[in-house]
Amino acid sequence: MKFHRKITLGMTFIFSALFVSLQVQSYELPPNNPHLANSNYPLAHANAAQQDSVAVAGPTGPTKTLTAYQEMSYRASGPFQFGQMTSGPYANGRRVLWGSGYDRIVKLDHDTHDVLALYGLSGKIFRDVGQGEDIIKTLDAMSGSTGDIIYTLQKYATLMTDLSGVYTLLDSNNEFYVGGNQRGVRTITVYGDAEAGNPDSPIVVKRQFALPDAISGPMVGMNMTYDGHIIVATEHGYLLAIKPDFSSYQSLLLNYAIVEDAVNFSASNAASYGWVRNPFAIDENNAIYIASNNHMHKVAWNGAALSNVWAEPYNNGRGNGTGAGPTLMGFGEEDKFVVITDGDDLMNMVLYWRDDIPSGWTQLPGTLSARIAGQLPCDIGGTVGQIQSEQSVVVAGYGAMVVNNEPRNVPQFLIDANPRVPASVVGWLGNKPMIQPYGVQKFKWDSVTQQLTEDWTNTNVSSINAVPIVSVGSDAVYTVGARNGEFTIEALNWSDGSELFHWVLGGARFNSLYAGMLLDETGRLHYTALWGKIRLEVQ
Repeated sequence: MKFHRKITLGMTFIFSALFVSLQVQSYELPPNNPHLANSNYPLAHANAAQQDSVAVAGPTGPTKTLTAYQEMSYRASGPFQFGQMTSGPYANGRRVLWGSGYDRIVKLDHDTHDVLALYGLSGKIFRDVGQGEDIIKTLDAMSGSTGDIIYTLQKYATLMTDLSGVYTLLDSNNEFYVGGNQRGVRTITVYGDAEAGNPDSPIVVKRQFALPDAISGPMVGMNMTYDGHIIVATEHGYLLAIKPDFSSYQSLLLNYAIVEDAVNFSASNAASYGWVRNPFAIDENNAIYIASNNHMHKVAWNGAALSNVWAEPYNNGRGNGTGAGPTLMGFGEEDKFVVITDGDDLMNMVLYWRDDIPSGWTQLPGTLSARIAGQLPCDIGGTVGQIQSEQSVVVAGYGAMVVNNEPRNVPQFLIDANPRVPASVVGWLGNKPMIQPYGVQKFKWDSVTQQLTEDWTNTNVSSINAVPIVSVGSDAVYTVGARNGEFTIEALNWSDGSELFHWVLGGARFNSLYAGMLLDETGRLHYTALWGKIRLEVQ
């Protein structure tokens, strides 16, 4: 029997001991995967469906400038920790946070936010706090001029190469899986507590899996099926289903990989993108949804073998494919889709039917597949004519939101030299007013009319580079923005896009650098920043 969690948002008013419930909206969340850590954030993008939405209620304001050390906690836990996974409760009720970055694995206490243990990664130069402080000071002094951009690209962008593993996951045994592509060796390393059940114990390596030579391409993405198998992909189009004890694996090559010359794709592409370059989603039936350079794929896992189910095209006018990892929409009795933004210069929001195409469904005009249920341009309310995002679509219920990460005033000659320059510039200098992007846009599926429509657009708010997160419990979406050159927390009403509040944080120390926003088990916002970890202590 499958169980689904249904969340109802509402406000309860008390009149003469009578309780009257006003339902605002109601929708399904993905079912819990019992093999992942029992927490809000056991893997990148919050759940196997990759929705970046959680049930817990988040903060409600008010707008203000936060006071350091009283209203926010900063831990210099190391450079480029792209998100930290939250454990399930230990026997004594405690939880910990696991993170992977450029030079270390780190474990923090969930409640105190103290660093409990560090594990230095072999072959990496350990970057100390002083170096981080120097970079923060230099970035704060910049204006965002062309000279600043060139200096930053040459001096700092190279620090983010050869990261130990952007995509990680934490299982129900509090074991932390980290993928690595270091010096041509592709491995999954599992870290855990030296003393089982003791959150204060040192970090040790539990086991390691090396991808076979026959499985070509760097690893990209990691997820877990509902029967406990680790799923990884490679840029050349291979999928692997690996037993968590690493005793065996099954593999599959995606459709079109050979036809589209996936092995040589990275070498022939000016932007050095892989044929597969994004993470992937998994549903409760263990179907895997993954995007390649021209197609959206569904792959089945039956516990013993992987098999291709369907592969449908999407628009790819820019030629580099989608920048978004697929996200699942619809659970229980809801209509079920997989959602991406496509590869056109002005990217489109695209919904594919996950399962059977409904009887009598007619292919939509201007689409490349009858499986496409909806396709609309992400034009931020008509304010942009060109936009691409390197972020997954944020989904809650039938709502799907995209953000504008296209920096302003970046010299065209730099973009011509490398199409990835805008993403790097907005990562490092996106808070500078002359570079800062603006605008978020939400779409919604109408299950009655069977149509995708624009729900709302907010062109005043900036979501610079963070992956936003939705609090279903507060009907709010949170992201990292900027105002007057200072980084902020921006909170919008998920239903109508109106501003709920913003918190002013400060300078480059608070740069999210493409990390995801998180909500902990008590509803506090936290995220990894340029050289450490930020937690907002107000709710």
